[in-house]
Amino acid sequence: MECKSYLDSRGVALRAFDGSDAKFAERFKLFSDDNLRNVVFVRLRKQLAACGACAPNAAVKLCLACGRIATTADREGLHKHFTAKGWDLWGESCSLRQAKRANVQQVVHKCSRINVEEWQSG
Repeated sequence: MECKSYLDSRGVALRAFDGSDAKFAERFKLFSDDNLRNVVFVRLRKQLAACGACAPNAAVKLCLACGRIATTADREGLHKHFTAKGWDLWGESCSLRQAKRANVQQVVHKCSRINVEEWQSG
């Protein structure tokens, strides 16, 4: 799950995800870089399986939780884009209830300490 919170930001915009603004897309590399996303997913699955949080072949799904979406048009476009990609978008109305349903707390509890050196050594 990617969480973005820029207090002075106008909000997340569709252009960061649809290929129309490469500079803005750099902030959301897991969404814009297929190779990086694949590497991270493989390592994440391996690490979570090792600590018993998931099966070795578990599905990994991208989710963006954001406190503000720039405009109504961006909100609608982001929902369409994320749905087409099979990603989840948790916008301004996101709640902890959604996180619990997604078992985020369970995974965080089981793997509360991430071994950065192991992650990087790959």
